[in-house]
Amino acid sequence: MNRTLIITGKGKVSATPDIVYIRFPILVNDVHYATAVKGLDGIVASLRNCITTNGINKNELKTSDFRVNTQTKWNDNTKEYEFSKFEAHHDLLLQLPFDTELINNTTNDIVKLERNIEFQISFGVKDSTIYKQLLIENAISDAKKSAAIIAHASDIKLKEILNINYSFSEITFRSDLNYSYDSCLMETNEKIMPDLNPDAIDVNESITITWRIEN
Repeated sequence: MNRTLIITGKGKVSATPDIVYIRFPILVNDVHYATAVKGLDGIVASLRNCITTNGINKNELKTSDFRVNTQTKWNDNTKEYEFSKFEAHHDLLLQLPFDTELINNTTNDIVKLERNIEFQISFGVKDSTIYKQLLIENAISDAKKSAAIIAHASDIKLKEILNINYSFSEITFRSDLNYSYDSCLMETNEKIMPDLNPDAIDVNESITITWRIEN
C-alpha cells in the first residue's frame, strides 16, 4: 500500500474591477392586471430611451426577472383572504464599462425621469479567465511549497502525484461594494452619484494534492 502525503494549497488573486452592473428592480401595483403590466412597460420604455440618449445601445438593458404576483388582504367580516392588487415586477440589468463619466451622466439622467426608478450599482470583472487560471496556479504552487517543506522536515521523499482534487464552484468576480439609490430619499434634480472607487476583488480557492512518499 502506498504511503501518501496529502496537502491542501490555497490560491488567492486580486482583480481590478472594469465593469459596472446597474440593477433596476421595477415595481408597479394596480388592481388591474393589464394596467400593472402597462405601467411596467412605460417605465422600461422611459429607461431604454434614457440610456440611448447617453450613447448606450438599448439592447444592453436585459431582463433578469419578470413576474406578476397576486396580493391578498384579510377581511375581518368574511374571515377570508380577498384580492387586494396585482404586484408586477420587472427586474433589469445594465452592464457598462467602468467609465465614471458615462455612469454619472446615465444615472443622473435616470434620476431626473418623471417616474422614480430605483437602482443598485455593483462592480465586476469582464474577462475572468486569466484570473481563474492564476487562482489554480497559485493554489498548486502553495501546495507544492508546503509539501516540500514537510518532506524536508520529515526526511521523506516526494514521488509522483497520485491525485489532484479541486472542485471550484462557479467563481464570481464581484465587488463587495454596492451603491443603492432610493428615489424616496433624494430630490430628482440632485446629482446623486458619489466618486465611486471600489477595492480590488479578492477571490480565494483551494486545491488538494496527494503525493506518494518514500523514506
